Amino acid sequence: FYFRHVLLPLSGTVLVSILCGHFSGVQSRYFPISHREKENLENLIKSLRLTENIKMLGYVTNLQEYQKIADVSVSCSKREGLPLNIVEAMLSGTPVVASVNRGHRELIQNGKNGFLIDVNDCERIADKVLKILTDKQLYGEIQKNANTYAQAYTFRNVKRELTKVYGFKDE
Repeated sequence: FYFRHVLLPLSGTVLVSILCGHFSGVQSRYFPISHREKENLENLIKSLRLTENIKMLGYVTNLQEYQKIADVSVSCSKREGLPLNIVEAMLSGTPVVASVNRGHRELIQNGKNGFLIDVNDCERIADKVLKILTDKQLYGEIQKNANTYAQAYTFRNVKRELTKVYGFKDE
């Protein structure tokens, strides 16, 4: 099995667990990606011979360009309001595997337009990512359902709802 690209923002710790547990035979590890751990993570990526597939992005302002090449989005936060990263992934046709929290539950209908997993269950998160990537029919269904559901969160639709609620005039 082969990843086209894995992008690791500073909060992307689960992807490291997925890589360790499923691609190297090494027991899964959980690495918080901080400045202090960056060197350790870079060494792990090198030792697994994945430097051509894994790019550590750090802080970027053009995330939409990277969203287009992602195969799956993973969000494993413990708390969220309305997670725009999930909305963006859904609108761009990227299936989502996310932890169970208030914001993710608002957007993801488990098994229909994405998957919700307990926040500390890295094995199940990894399993769902692999399931999505290896089952083309499931990938397509999740993609379609996610995009349809996320349309309610486009700028135009949010503006229309705010206009109804607050009586804003269109200019």
